[in-house]
Amino acid sequence: MSSLRQHYKEFVIEAHARLVGNGGYTVPSAQRRYMPVAVVRGVAPRDGDDLSEDGVADGVVIEITLNDRLDSDPYRAIRCAIGYARRVIDGIQLPEFDGTVLAPSCIPFPRTLH
Repeated sequence: MSSLRQHYKEFVIEAHARLVGNGGYTVPSAQRRYMPVAVVRGVAPRDGDDLSEDGVADGVVIEITLNDRLDSDPYRAIRCAIGYARRVIDGIQLPEFDGTVLAPSCIPFPRTLH
């Protein structure tokens, strides 16, 4: 399974191209199909402004599986997963505060988006 990890805003996107169908790697490369999958995790600042993957990540964990976007190119599937995850992150509206410091907060989301 091909994968890529990328930081975007206050999140880490782990994008994968999951091989689907019968036969797995025994199927010729022209007939393989990959499903884009992205896991989005919240990242908390640690000791200053640097984002750390060791920080609190329990607030936001989203798994995005695009069943209808099967592709023959695993890298194109990964780019599709990253693009969709970025649009999901951009759509998250964080609570507004009256000039107070913004702290990580728990945002409930479904585990899988189709």
